[in-house]
Amino acid sequence: MDRSLLYAIGDVHGRADLLADLLQAIEDHAAQAGRTHRIYFLGDIIDRGPDSRACLDLVRDTLARSPTSRLILGNHDDYLLSFFDGKSFKESWFQLWMNQGGRETLLSYGVDPSNPKVARKSLRERFGHHHRMLTLASIMEYDDDFVFVHAGIDPSRSLEKQTRSDCLTIRRRFLEHVGPLGHIVVHGHTIQSPPRAVATENRISLDTGAYSSGTLTALVIDRQARTLETLSTQPDGRVLSGSPVRLDRGLGTVLDGFAEAA
Repeated sequence: MDRSLLYAIGDVHGRADLLADLLQAIEDHAAQAGRTHRIYFLGDIIDRGPDSRACLDLVRDTLARSPTSRLILGNHDDYLLSFFDGKSFKESWFQLWMNQGGRETLLSYGVDPSNPKVARKSLRERFGHHHRMLTLASIMEYDDDFVFVHAGIDPSRSLEKQTRSDCLTIRRRFLEHVGPLGHIVVHGHTIQSPPRAVATENRISLDTGAYSSGTLTALVIDRQARTLETLSTQPDGRVLSGSPVRLDRGLGTVLDGFAEAA
């Protein structure tokens, strides 16, 4: 059995301060356990918060130190990738992105959002490493019992037939599906309120609205001990350990099933 600890980090949305604290807490947690580890970033690293550029630098540094870690593309990251690539480069698309946090992202790069063509040229010249990282980001990752994805999956399709759009943006068809999905789906995209990770019988939801709540959450998967725990930043600067909230829809939760499989 691979004894590595797995960590999955929910939507960061430009909060480099919280991401730095959480990554340090993960390093400390793994070191204390004396275990190797890998990290799955569940996407939406950018937009809304004040320092998207620094967030992508932190992700890049982590991937360089830990080659088995993975960045999974979120819909907001895809906006930036499209901007780098020059796709959908229409005024309506650009304004949509700006209204959803893209303005803060461009400002974090030190470019003027009012001149998108000049801004794009500057980003391509100075931050090609970010472009490459987004281009290489995964849409979905499998790891034993778990599937890591940004938004979720379409319950009517096999994992091999999921669409890119659903993986990046799905909500109701996934969230309202009750019943097994073959794997435990670990995802972000839909903010949980209050800001706590939530576990149902088929998924663990990790978007705790970090950009406004100050709570950025990581799931800690210990396959050896068969435990699922969390590490979460707090508005007062602490990082606390805990457990996902159980949302029992009549079939128990993955927390129980994972432990029982030990």
